[in-house]
Amino acid sequence: MDVRTCPTCGSTKIKTIRGTITREYDGEKYSVSNVEYHECPDCGEKIYGREAVPEGCPWHLEAIS
Repeated sequence: MDVRTCPTCGSTKIKTIRGTITREYDGEKYSVSNVEYHECPDCGEKIYGREAVPEGCPWHLEAIS
């Protein structure tokens, strides 16, 4: 995924980050490690690709709908 402009504020200072994301689903916390995503340093918006939601994650079907 190649993100060059923030969809929220229009900034072109997008940074690529690799880290762990944590989500809550049905009252349970789940983490996916070693995920690459993009973050806007101006507004804090985070942009995730499909690879951030691997098959088998509880929220997989909701995320790809």
